[in-house]
Amino acid sequence: MLFNLIAVSTAYLKIKNLPFLHLYTVLEFCTLSLLFKSLLKGKVINNILSISIVLFPIVAIGYIGYNDALYKHNVLPRFLSSMSITILCVYFLIRDLTQIKDNQSVFSFMVIVGLLLYFATCSTLFGFSSKIMEMPDKINDLLWNIHASMALIMYLIFAYAYFKLNRQHG
Repeated sequence: MLFNLIAVSTAYLKIKNLPFLHLYTVLEFCTLSLLFKSLLKGKVINNILSISIVLFPIVAIGYIGYNDALYKHNVLPRFLSSMSITILCVYFLIRDLTQIKDNQSVFSFMVIVGLLLYFATCSTLFGFSSKIMEMPDKINDLLWNIHASMALIMYLIFAYAYFKLNRQHG
């Protein structure tokens, strides 16, 4: 939410806000990796997630430095992040789908489904965002509106999961 406010404010003031997108990508990936660390038990997956939490920011910063991309779209980090999160969501669902028993696991399931829906559909968009920006404005607007719609659907799923959890506990 903070980054959305920064993005809107800087865009309104006509200040380039792409450096904030780079920071957002790293924070989003690390935060979601920590979420998966708490949900997925196992030494191997926890080691992979711990390494990725350290390695991903290095890759993202390296991308910026190598491509002089501080004020450009972070195509590679966004794509790697979205694909990694998609894979983690699928792994979670395959592993835990038959083990949904209580309200907390239903909540986790719904959150993961929301993340999967958003990141799976947007991975292509993130991967090709620099090419999409070169497309005619109407197509560009359509694709980014689809992205915004997927984010809204994800947040609605989160809200519904929280509502159901809160209603049954409170």
